Amino acid sequence: MRGSAPLSGTLVDVRPRTLLQFLSLTGKSGVVRARGHEHVATVRFVGGRVVGADAAVAVAELLRLGNGEFEFDETVGEPADDGAPVADVLAAADELVAEWEEISQVVPSLGLVVRLRACGEAVHLSGDAWDVVAALAGGAVTPPALADHLGLPLLRVCRAVKELVDGGRADLLPPQRSRRVLAGRARAVLAKAEPRPWHAADRPLWPGAGSEPARARKPWDDPDR
Repeated sequence: MRGSAPLSGTLVDVRPRTLLQFLSLTGKSGVVRARGHEHVATVRFVGGRVVGADAAVAVAELLRLGNGEFEFDETVGEPADDGAPVADVLAAADELVAEWEEISQVVPSLGLVVRLRACGEAVHLSGDAWDVVAALAGGAVTPPALADHLGLPLLRVCRAVKELVDGGRADLLPPQRSRRVLAGRARAVLAKAEPRPWHAADRPLWPGAGSEPARARKPWDDPDR
């Protein structure tokens, strides 16, 4: 940690648990903001106690940051609530982190899109899962987009997505890239590549591609072709 104000550092040098326990023992009031891998966590303290209706969720988000940077903005103000001891909040946050780890076995990336499966059987789903199904009626989107649309915490949405996937009601697929993006990347690759004769094996795969024996393939500019 650096000695200047505001207090700041990296989560590699100061692990999240150590940071929280330090702020608790010193009775600090303020806001911890941490960022890593395009992920942000915010935890509020008053008098060394964690405050906020979703204190455990906020701490869980901080614990899930393997590395990154943090900053503690020290402020003095009246608590919005009585707050809770760090030890109690950490215990609840640990349970949420364990659930995240379980969910990640089914939802390995937030960049995947959720697509519903047709089902002719009776379906019994949780309320959150039904909300996700309704939101997906217009197409396939990512879990963060669903969370923003429904106004629900990301954990609840991912929990519902796991329920749908486990029950065979949905699939997780890579997002489709536009032809313009794919063409731009192809041009970039070709610009760096060494020129060489075109070969029939360079064509994109299609049904039956590759059936021609390798020894029969010749460069396109072969005069004997």
